[in-house]
Amino acid sequence: ECAGAKVTLQQSLEMVRQQGQVMLVALCMEPCQVSPLNWVGREVQLQCSYSADRTDWQVSLASLSSGRVKGEPLISKVVPLSKIQAAFQGLLHPSDELQVLVRP
Repeated sequence: ECAGAKVTLQQSLEMVRQQGQVMLVALCMEPCQVSPLNWVGREVQLQCSYSADRTDWQVSLASLSSGRVKGEPLISKVVPLSKIQAAFQGLLHPSDELQVLVRP
C-alpha cells in the first residue's frame, strides 16, 4: 500500500489473496480504521517498511522505463516548481491525490 490515503489500507487488506501479504510503505497522516475480521480469517500478513535501499529504486525505475509498470495512472496532479510549497502543504491534508509530479 503506497498511497497513504485513509481508505487504501483497508482496501488493500480486502483485495489481497488468501495467505497473501500487504506491504505498507506510505504513511497516512490521520487515523485509519481497519476491520481485521476478514483478513485474519484469510491469514493475510501485514508487513511495514519505512525505508528503501538502492536496489528498490533501480527495480522501480527499470519497471517504469520498460513500460512494465504504467506511471501515468498514479499521477493525480502536475505542478510547476514555483508551486511546490503549496503542493506539499496540500499533501498534509487528506485528499484524493496519489502522487504529485513537479515539473521544473
